[in-house]
Amino acid sequence: MNELYKIGEFAKKLGTSKEFLNYYDKQDLVKPYWKDEKGYRYYAPAQWVHVIEYFNLQKIGFSQTDAKNLLENAGKEEWIAQLKQQKETIAQQIQNLQEYYCEAAQMQEALERTKAEHSFTIEYLENYFFCTEPKEPAEEQHRNWKHCPQLQHFWQYVKLSSPASDKLVKGNHKRIWGSLTNLPQRAFSDAAEIPLPAGNCFCYYHSIKAEYDKNGTYLTDNVWNFDEPLRKMKECRLQHGTDLFQQRLALTHEEDGDYVQVKTVIPIRECQHCDKIMN
Repeated sequence: MNELYKIGEFAKKLGTSKEFLNYYDKQDLVKPYWKDEKGYRYYAPAQWVHVIEYFNLQKIGFSQTDAKNLLENAGKEEWIAQLKQQKETIAQQIQNLQEYYCEAAQMQEALERTKAEHSFTIEYLENYFFCTEPKEPAEEQHRNWKHCPQLQHFWQYVKLSSPASDKLVKGNHKRIWGSLTNLPQRAFSDAAEIPLPAGNCFCYYHSIKAEYDKNGTYLTDNVWNFDEPLRKMKECRLQHGTDLFQQRLALTHEEDGDYVQVKTVIPIRECQHCDKIMN
């Protein structure tokens, strides 16, 4: 008895709580070593390791069932195989988190640019592709931001019929939706790709007032507005090609209504003014 600990003492040594040990008891993970006639529970020093093993396995992503199976039934070979597989899973999660972090940082930077006033940069892009979706959603789906926030981060690709165009009007363009990537098409076997012209791109950050249809469900067509960045390029004496790209960053709720925060990317045909503009 001198080598056994009451549940409170054992929890304190583990740095946890009685509730935590009660949970492990109910789940048949680590049960008390002994119960006296009054129902008081006692734990042996060796059970310290059992609690830590369960805790560590669950901490690195094993389910409660899998952790129990490993500790109670698995031999060394199965341990190695399971840990190898879990390590690969964690590595993929880390990669995903890094991508999410970069996306959040880029979105924050872009939104900060649209917060005070419209702004633009000239950035050099290369080895980027516009990948269409395997099954292109209907335009109505892309306009339904009000009820489908997961659609916010799609890119729109517009092909103008002529680089002389300074606005989008009926008949002078076509548009599709997808995403930008620096990976070649082989990474997207079901997607078609459109390579971006490598070189300097005019990147314009702005807000577009959101207007809804009579049912208040869909955004009206003014969300596809390229007029302002095209006008700004003309003011800066920058010539564009026929490829235009636009990313919807977020739908924000302001005092005077909803605004779509956008980033427009337009490859520049001639850039003799670029250094002067940026300086």
